[in-house]
Amino acid sequence: MPCSSGARWFSARLYAVSALVAVVATLPVLPVGLIPRFDLVGTGSVGWPELTAIVERNAREHAAPVIAEDYWVASAVHHYGRTEVHSASRGYWAFGRPAEHVRSAIYVGGRRDFLLRHFGSVRRVDTVRTGLPSLYEGTPVWVVSEPRRPWELLWRDLWHIGLRHDGTPSGAPPAVAADG
Repeated sequence: MPCSSGARWFSARLYAVSALVAVVATLPVLPVGLIPRFDLVGTGSVGWPELTAIVERNAREHAAPVIAEDYWVASAVHHYGRTEVHSASRGYWAFGRPAEHVRSAIYVGGRRDFLLRHFGSVRRVDTVRTGLPSLYEGTPVWVVSEPRRPWELLWRDLWHIGLRHDGTPSGAPPAVAADG
């Protein structure tokens, strides 16, 4: 039975409204001033160039590669910067870990108590301040040194599936070679 023109009109309008809601709710398309604080994608996508500048400055000052707590930060630094960047977050883990000879790194995010389980020295050297309503505003930047295990093993310990690593084991990482 064919649809009436009224049903088609209603369906077309409903589809358009649904598409608009989906775009606004899931893509970073709103002006910064209109992004609600609860919008994880929107606030997580704001201030990447500024975040990268802070991270790269610290990487240069300490002559160290970057480890990002989550793959969004790693992606931002990879896209906007020139610094070697790694992350044990989700699939970014498979892009590789720091080389075995690396003794210090810049770690973006994380908690000191968690990092001390994996590194002999953890020192906060900066805080992300973009001046924007970013998910990363206030994120700590650390220098971590003296890995407690070889990177091959440590990288498996750091792997996590969530956006933030709260120290809870995420299970075994994927069976992918993560050579640095």
